[in-house]
Amino acid sequence: MLRSLNAFFVRVGLFGALLFLGACGGGGSGGETATTPVPPSGSEGLARPGIYIGEVTSPASSTPPNVLLLLSPSGRAVAFIDTTSLVTTTLSFSNGLSATAAGKIFLTSGATSGSEDLTVTGEFQSASDLTLDLTSSTSEVVMTFKRANDSSDRGLAIADIVRTFTLTGSGTTEFTVGADGTLSGSDTAGCVFAGEVTIPEPAINVFDIDFTADMCGGNVGPANDVRNGTFAGVGTYLPDDGTGTGDLLMFGVADTDIAAIFSGE
Repeated sequence: MLRSLNAFFVRVGLFGALLFLGACGGGGSGGETATTPVPPSGSEGLARPGIYIGEVTSPASSTPPNVLLLLSPSGRAVAFIDTTSLVTTTLSFSNGLSATAAGKIFLTSGATSGSEDLTVTGEFQSASDLTLDLTSSTSEVVMTFKRANDSSDRGLAIADIVRTFTLTGSGTTEFTVGADGTLSGSDTAGCVFAGEVTIPEPAINVFDIDFTADMCGGNVGPANDVRNGTFAGVGTYLPDDGTGTGDLLMFGVADTDIAAIFSGE
């Protein structure tokens, strides 16, 4: 099921380039960090970090959007909604069952563009079933998720992703992961990336990612280009499944005013 969702999100071409969402002006920092980690798989409580596949169940729609959630053992979480929106939050689950936190949604959909603050409530119905309720000043959206256990529990080590991942569409973006977890990269818009990848729990196929973007558009400093800034988020790695689709590195990140989605091979 996860590969079919990737085919929708990635292979169909919705990730034509590094996709920046919610450009509201100004760069800056502000990536969230967890204060209380999500318990790793097998520990006390129901909260299980990993890769979750879901859909928007409210408001009702004849064609509900596809949703992919990456929940890190650190508590960071990002949800991709049909690649047109990205939700970022940090969830600390009480007794492994529920969490309420601040979050943000970054939008690029039709005439709608920008970002909006959210209250995010998470509820685990079982070890693999999660509901997120996203409430803003103007609307409420409920998403339900099922954990992709095979992909989540395959484990992850930095050594698995030491290479350069490339995304080619309207431009080319490259991210290189070093043996010590350092991250470097660039794109054809002039952006230069520098940061790190960390793996909070090697048994879970999810990583935390932090980097700065500079020189975007040929300018130096957040004041000159909204894409310059300090980004934080969550990602995952899926090796080639034998169908010829190749290895895949995917992550979603955000700073205060803008988010970015990357999915490269």
